[in-house]
Parts: sequence; C-alpha cells; structure tokens
Amino acid sequence: MNFSNYIFLAILLAPFIFAQSETEDILFLKIQELEEEVALLRSEIETQSYQIKQLQDDLIHSNSDKHDFSVKNLAPAEDTFKFEGLNDEKSLDQIYNNALANLNKNNFSDSYLDFQYIVKNFDDQEKVPLSAFWMAEISINNKDLEDSLFNYLFLITNYPEHWRVPLAHKKIGDIYLMQEKVTEAESKYRFVISEYPSSPAASLALQILENME
Repeated sequence: MNFSNYIFLAILLAPFIFAQSETEDILFLKIQELEEEVALLRSEIETQSYQIKQLQDDLIHSNSDKHDFSVKNLAPAEDTFKFEGLNDEKSLDQIYNNALANLNKNNFSDSYLDFQYIVKNFDDQEKVPLSAFWMAEISINNKDLEDSLFNYLFLITNYPEHWRVPLAHKKIGDIYLMQEKVTEAESKYRFVISEYPSSPAASLALQILENME
C-alpha cells in the first residue's frame, strides 16, 4: 500500500477514531459523576439515619425537645440527657440523631451546637470525627472559612484513618481556593490525588485541577 493509500485510509477512519475518543471522554465524565453521587449519597444516608429511631425518641423524650447543648456550659443541664459515662452510647445516639435532624431541617445553628457538644464530651471513633466534619460543612456554608478549616484539620489530625479524611483534605483545597490561595489549593488537590487515588475526593480534585488549567 503506497503513501497516498495510507492517507486515504486515515481520512476514512478519522471519524470513527474521533467518535471512540469522544465516547471514552463521556464515559469518564459519567464515572466521575457517579463517584460524586456515591459520596453525596453516603452523606445523605447519615442525615436520614435519625428517622429510624425518631418515633422511639419522640415517645421517650416527648418533653425534651429544647435541650441546651451550648458549649458555654459543658456540664449537662438538669433537663438534658443524663450520662452514665463518657461514652454513653444511648445519649450519644440521641444527640447525634438530633444534630442530623436539625441539619436536615437546615437548622444549622442548633445542629452545630449538637455536633460540637459531641466532640467535646464523647470519645467515639465514628461519631466524633463525623461531627467535626459536619461542623466544618456548616461553617463553610456560613462562610466562616477559618472555623471550617479548624474542624477539617481536627478531623484529619485526630482521626487520620477515618473514611472522611480524603474529602476533608479536598475541602481544605476548596477553602484555599475561596481565599484565592491558588498555589496552596493546587498543592492540596494534588495531595488528595496522590494519597487517595481511588477515592471520590480524588476524582473531584482532579476535575477542579483540570478546570483550573
């Protein structure tokens, strides 16, 4: 086959090659979208978990809807939950479910105080780091970037193996970007991609980096 025939064949195949490349790009974007949806759904599952016990809690604590979990006074008030110990699971579940219920209702102020109370009064390896994460999310929603950064760093530093850590690192990159610290943001996104390559957070970080180029 001479050179002119190769050229002719290349012209004929070009649309098919382009179409295949375009299809692969679309599939890659779809995979990224699905990964992000999985991460969001996992968060939503947390916010829905309180409903399982809500009826029971309402019956048992029908007169306990106005608990004060303010950090100004860490000791439980007379009308609040009674703790049998630092890790009283029943009390922890009640407060955590109440926090999620407030979060689901966009009652961010009360939700933040509930989560903060958990962080300061319990030593649970799952709900404490999750509470710190939600505190950071509430703060970033309220544009309090410094407090949000503090809570993400609390989670990362004290619970480095927790499944929320990759997303917390990515969120710190988002904060840097909001603060117009572009170099720090890029560095944090690359860290997430390098250290947690299989995580949804890495896919989100990669997407942001590509949009920044």
